[in-house]
Amino acid sequence: GLEHRSSTALLCNRSDLPYLSSDKNHLPNQKNYEDFLGLCSHEYFHAWMVKKVQPASFQPYTLDRKNYTQLLWLFEGFTSYYDDLQMLRSGLIDKNAYLNRILDTWNMVLRSPGRHVQSIADSSFDAWTKYYQSDENTPNAVVSYYAKGSLVALGLDLVIREFTRQRKSLDDVMQALWKKHGAYGNQPGIGLNEKQSNHDFENILIDTVGPAFKKTWQDFNRQYILGTKDVPLEYWLAKQGVKLKEQKPGHVEKLKSILGIRTSNSDGWV
Repeated sequence: GLEHRSSTALLCNRSDLPYLSSDKNHLPNQKNYEDFLGLCSHEYFHAWMVKKVQPASFQPYTLDRKNYTQLLWLFEGFTSYYDDLQMLRSGLIDKNAYLNRILDTWNMVLRSPGRHVQSIADSSFDAWTKYYQSDENTPNAVVSYYAKGSLVALGLDLVIREFTRQRKSLDDVMQALWKKHGAYGNQPGIGLNEKQSNHDFENILIDTVGPAFKKTWQDFNRQYILGTKDVPLEYWLAKQGVKLKEQKPGHVEKLKSILGIRTSNSDGWV
């Protein structure tokens, strides 16, 4: 998917959609159909986040050169968090399907050795030269600011809810972000400064949640955004009544991990 100012371009397999398959007896894969709905949800959210709320480094956006920012974990990662959440809130998927989608993303990140090497802030800045210039070593050296960024958004949401005893959430932060940096019509809003001495997202977060949250945020930012620590979702989810059980990998999974390979199945072939 690719967002534009007043439209979006989406690519998908027609066989995954219930009403566009040429075979009327074909039943679409539910997971693939949910992925398509998530793609629509993701690009729809970009109408606010990226097309209106933008990094200051994207203003003006130049199409003849690379545009660098360390904030793609926010603009793409948080959008990736809200795309599934919007499907749950709108009733397109139920809670079990939503939790399974979180698990899929979480497992994907945990299978990526690069998460120990690169932070999502660095992954954002290196998107032009590493994330979109992948090679055989990419899984060992790169982390997805989309995938881990969405886990960071979920983690931050859970931390805010616990800290404020459910009085505030990430929704409040996003609404404050829109009020200060959003815009209507054809113009983008005031760009987000990402300098550590005057970090606009941090300022809005602290203003929204309260000054007492500053140390909690700075520790969170240092470990999971600027650093390479795994997001401890099992700990924060447990506080919200969601229990998790670690699944021990089978023989094949262990072997694939040792060899550092990934496989896919197609028509009975590996």
